[in-house]
Amino acid sequence: MSPRFESLGALIPGLLGHRQDQRSEHGRIRALILARPLALTLAVGFGIALNGEVFTSGAEAGAAILLVSYALTGAYFLLSVLRVRRGFQLSLQIVVDVVLITALVSITGGASSQYVLLYFVLILYASMYLSFGGALAASGLSAAAYLFSWSPTLGSPYLLGAESGGREAVVRILFHSLLFVTVGVLSGFLARRVEQKERKLRDTTSELRRVRLGTDVILQSIGSGIMSIDSEGRVVHFNRAASNILDLDPSDVQNRHFEEVLGPEMAAVAQVLRRGLDHGETVFRGEIQIVSGEGRKVPLGINTSLIVTESGARAGVVALYQDLTEAKRIDEKAKRQETLAALGQFSAGIAHEIRNCLSPITGSVELLRNELSLEGDSERLMNLILKETDRLEVFLAELLFYARAKPPDRQIIHIQDLIEETVELVKRHPAYSRGKLVKCNFAASKTRVGLDREQMKRVFTNLAVNALEAMENTGTLAVSTCLEMDDAAAPGEGGSHVIVKFEDNGAGIPSEKLHRVLEPFYSTKKSGTGLGLSIAQRVVERHGGKLSIDSSLGKGTKVTVHIPCAVADRLDMVCDREKAA
Repeated sequence: MSPRFESLGALIPGLLGHRQDQRSEHGRIRALILARPLALTLAVGFGIALNGEVFTSGAEAGAAILLVSYALTGAYFLLSVLRVRRGFQLSLQIVVDVVLITALVSITGGASSQYVLLYFVLILYASMYLSFGGALAASGLSAAAYLFSWSPTLGSPYLLGAESGGREAVVRILFHSLLFVTVGVLSGFLARRVEQKERKLRDTTSELRRVRLGTDVILQSIGSGIMSIDSEGRVVHFNRAASNILDLDPSDVQNRHFEEVLGPEMAAVAQVLRRGLDHGETVFRGEIQIVSGEGRKVPLGINTSLIVTESGARAGVVALYQDLTEAKRIDEKAKRQETLAALGQFSAGIAHEIRNCLSPITGSVELLRNELSLEGDSERLMNLILKETDRLEVFLAELLFYARAKPPDRQIIHIQDLIEETVELVKRHPAYSRGKLVKCNFAASKTRVGLDREQMKRVFTNLAVNALEAMENTGTLAVSTCLEMDDAAAPGEGGSHVIVKFEDNGAGIPSEKLHRVLEPFYSTKKSGTGLGLSIAQRVVERHGGKLSIDSSLGKGTKVTVHIPCAVADRLDMVCDREKAA
């Protein structure tokens, strides 16, 4: 993990934990503030109910203590709202509570008062809020105040009248004071142990949260799909790539059994996971196929591993998979290029040998025609020989051009000028007749493109002638250009594409034949060589572009050519790279 992610993983849980601790602590202090007057009121009420004469010697003072506690509640709340330092708030409340409890004990019988138990409550909550130090301070203050209230010199008149002379009262007061300190020490130790445990638990929780956050960031950043299941088949991890590949929402998958979320379309994935869970089988570089939500077959590469505990028991399965659609497309394209390259070399050799034989035949036939006076069938056959040899010569020229396709000799030109030149040339072709119309619709401004003029003119001419030949007597060929911006273009590749479209309303191409029209030597025309579109595609690809065909039987055909724009200052770089290749 990068340092940035590590610091992020450590910082976020710390900030969240600190804020949660602050909110929790303020809530605990306010709970204490509210509980104090309520507990004191209940204690006094029960005291009166159990012993009606408990306040006979100081009822007014008891009422005053309750009123003071209510008033102090408002003051404590104000300090809490103002976020006064926590230690100051609690220390102040403990000191004031010692005073109030001592006063209450003094007016209700001193050493024999049932409210002596409130000192223990005070010591316990002091240990809970302020740990060991708070417990010791509260127990010391309670013992001191309790002894102070009994002192014949400084003590309460209520206590002096009831207990000041009795030996039993002295023993009871000393015992209570010692018990306060003992309870304070014990509760303080317990509070410290609890505090240490809580701190350790917080640290462990924070570390686990940090590790979990770091693990989640890593898993979500991996480009391959990751899916892990536990020993019961419940999905534990399901990253973003897995969601995209399987087209499943993570919220619908998490903590559910994998066979519930993987439907029939993904039965192959479920089968691999089931074999791993039940029989401990793993898959290395396996390949399966699923059906996407659009009904498209998607090839997946999959690897599985077992999750094993320290004792060797299987705890689950983790699957790593990738969408192989693009990889297979690239592989098929590479194989096709290899096949075409081999076919090109083979064809070039054959074409060269045929041309070597054809040249003397053609020359001899021309010589015979000039020297002999032929009439009737003899003349017709002689002309047929010359016509077919010319057609064979054209086929051999195309075959050699296809086999020996050279890198484009690029130059900066205006694509619209090249198309207009091509249209003028096509209008002189035999396929062009009076009932056929060629329309041009260009982009508003002329587009500069770096390409090989002669090669691309050959492409445009072939596409235009094919369109005219597809129209029997009448029809329209529409040639248009537009500029497409590409924000994701790599540096040095240009930032846009020029798109050239040839659309006709001719006979169209049957769907079962459409996928083959770009194959070499395949033609839908009786007199075609089957190399025109193959040559066009190869030239466009050598320019870094793409040629695509869309056709509907009886409606017409649209051929789209994408050519990357190359501005003048990048043209040399592109040419150097093509020559090096």
